[in-house]
Amino acid sequence: MKSIQLCLALLLTSLSTSLFAGSVTKVIVSTNSITVFNNANLSTNTVIKLGGQKLTWHLVVGKTNLIANLPNGLAPGTYSLNIGSEPGFDVTLGAVGLTGPQGIPGLNGTNGLNGINGTNGLDGAQGIQGIQGIQGIQGIQGIQGISGISGTNGLDGISGTNGLDGISGTNGLDGAQGPEGPAGGLVGYLYAFTAGIQTVANNGNVVFTYGGANTGGADSWSTNGSAFTIPTNGVYQIAFHISGAQSGHTFGIDIMDSPNSLVQSGIDPAYFQFDKSVSVLDGQVIVNCSSGDQISIQNVSGFSFSLGNSVSTNRASANLSITQLH
Repeated sequence: MKSIQLCLALLLTSLSTSLFAGSVTKVIVSTNSITVFNNANLSTNTVIKLGGQKLTWHLVVGKTNLIANLPNGLAPGTYSLNIGSEPGFDVTLGAVGLTGPQGIPGLNGTNGLNGINGTNGLDGAQGIQGIQGIQGIQGIQGIQGISGISGTNGLDGISGTNGLDGISGTNGLDGAQGPEGPAGGLVGYLYAFTAGIQTVANNGNVVFTYGGANTGGADSWSTNGSAFTIPTNGVYQIAFHISGAQSGHTFGIDIMDSPNSLVQSGIDPAYFQFDKSVSVLDGQVIVNCSSGDQISIQNVSGFSFSLGNSVSTNRASANLSITQLH
């Protein structure tokens, strides 16, 4: 365990990155708190202890830095600071000691000996010149062909007479008026989202706990946040976005339409596959839907996964939009 001394005073003291283990890069101590600069994304359940005493803490908004409150009446001394399961390190709270005297400069080392120069190699012997080849015989020139006879010009044809102008036709009758076209703008739409960490079981649906802007009222689209009912026949754009997904396997996400199937000629255009190293999952499809169809975002990976692990609790970790185009 590495030891670091910090000054508990009104002025803040920063520590070098190289002194720390794990994801901690720098520590700043003030009179009543410790600020830890951290590369890892910590869970809100992470336990932070100083000298075995649990500290209250919070993340800096938009960053991975955390601020932990020091206990009241903490005596000067050296304490072990532990962040979750990472290796701990010592933090000393107290007055800064006097600066020690400068050490004596060390002696200069002696120069090494120069190496011996190598000898040059001998020149190789010149090769023998080859024999010149015999010049070839010049070929015989061919005989010039006879020029062809020029043909005579043909006679000009007789110009034809102009045809008579045709009689102008009468105007056709006006056609019947067509039906009224659909109103401009979007026909119907829904936006739903969720926040915080959520575990999605295999063959389970992502649950969207909050309703945003919509037509017809959020309850007319869904009562459980898991399946959303199509109100009328039409063409729909369906899109989803998931942040902070975590799993040790490849993700498989499918936009499901029940009882109808979106599969066409054996191909599912609403299936999306993501590598296990990806934490942001996006998908979109434009399809024909019927009134009463149930739309859901389903985990078809073959295992459960979690979402929202690296997203603040006051931000959306997943969202869904359903837009009727016509």
